[in-house]
Amino acid sequence: MNEELVYQVSLLQQEAEKINSHLETMEKQILELNQISQSINQLNTSSEKEIISSLGKGIHLKTHLAEKKLFVEVGSGVVVRKTPEEAIKVIESQLKRLMEFKVQLFNQRQLCMQALNEVIAEIQKENAPNQAKQKV
Repeated sequence: MNEELVYQVSLLQQEAEKINSHLETMEKQILELNQISQSINQLNTSSEKEIISSLGKGIHLKTHLAEKKLFVEVGSGVVVRKTPEEAIKVIESQLKRLMEFKVQLFNQRQLCMQALNEVIAEIQKENAPNQAKQKV
């Protein structure tokens, strides 16, 4: 068996695993953004003046709503005030970019799997004469 082909299979399998890992991370990010969007919608439509706010890592605080404008981090630690509608637009934009990247990753994975199948077929083709001799 050609060692170079076996090495190619190994590399392609590693690449496929890496792509799958990226896809899993992306799915988590998409889920999180959808949950945040849903929470903002609930906040925006609610008439409640008190809510339970998450401080992170399972720690929450009962807070009084003075207004519904949000503080949104836009990068590099910069925070701007946004209405719930504006915040949802930011989230929708992020979701759109993630979905586009997800499609690119799916295409990369498909190409990787196609290349992997071709190398495996080549290995099987090389081994076919040896298997025929063993049966005789």
